[in-house]
Formats: sequence, structure tokens, C-alpha cells
Amino acid sequence: MNTTLNFGLFLFMFLLVKFNILLLNEETLILIVFCTFCILSVSKLGPIFSSFFQVQKNNIKVSISSSSSKLFQVFNQQKDMLNASSGWVTEFSNLKIQFLKSNLVILQNWPKFYQRHILSQVVKRLEFSKRLEQQVTKLISLIILEKTQKTLLTQNFCVKTFKLKKFLSSGKICLREQLVKI
Repeated sequence: MNTTLNFGLFLFMFLLVKFNILLLNEETLILIVFCTFCILSVSKLGPIFSSFFQVQKNNIKVSISSSSSKLFQVFNQQKDMLNASSGWVTEFSNLKIQFLKSNLVILQNWPKFYQRHILSQVVKRLEFSKRLEQQVTKLISLIILEKTQKTLLTQNFCVKTFKLKKFLSSGKICLREQLVKI
């Protein structure tokens, strides 16, 4: 039946051209060839195109489903990263609060810390000056003892050698004065 329809259509077209009802020029020839190609393609190649388009449809469906599942996974990963980053923000804000508290404590206690530091330096300097004073005192005492000893030796020499009375009486007084000064 299909071939008779095609043959009938071909005969009808031939008659139209024969009686000059349909003029053949380039455009009409191209139209006739295109229509013939479409009719033959649909009638002869229809099942092949249908199976090809069915395969393409299935491939597109699989591709869309896999891409949507991947997209869903990416969205879940982005959501997890966003949740993790919001945790970082919370942790950094807590860290900021802790930093501000510790700085506040340091600033409130800074005069005490500074005073302790200065006091420890003053104590060290005072200890140094005390040791220095003790050493200077020992040195001065040794110098005085040496001078007193020399004076007594000189006086003894003068008393024994020159036998002057002035040295006899003043010796005891000077000796007492020297000992009291020490």
C-alpha cells in the first residue's frame, strides 16, 4: 500500500508538470527532492531513527540523573564546608573574646606588675649597695686599724727612745680615743 501511495504521488506530480500546472525551477525541484527525502526517510528509516533517538533519550536521562546526583553531592559538601566554616567563625569569635579578657586582666594588673618589677630592681640595687657598704666599712676599718697601729708604734718608739712625759700621758688618752672611734 505504501508503494502504491508513493507511485500515485509520483504520477500526480508528473501530470502536474506535464500540463504546465506546476512549473519546475530550482526552488520547486529542491522542494520536491526535500519532500521526497523526508517521506522516504520516515517510511524506510523511521524505526532506525526511532531506536537511535530512544538510545539518545536514555543516554540523556542517565546523564541528567548522574549529573543531578553529583550536583547534590557537591551541594552537600558545600553545606558541610559552610557548617565547618561557621564553626571556625564561632571559634575565632570565642578566641577574640578570650584575648580581650586576657588583655583586660593584663591592663588592670599592669601597674602591679610594673611596681613589682621596679621593686625587685630596687631591692637588687639596695642589696648591692649594702654589700658594697659592708666591704667599704671593712676596708675603712682595716685602714684605721693600720693607721692606729702605726701611730701606736710611733708613740711607743717615742716613749721608749725619747722618754718624754708628754707622750706617756697622752698615749693612754689617744689610745682610748682611737679605740672609741673604731
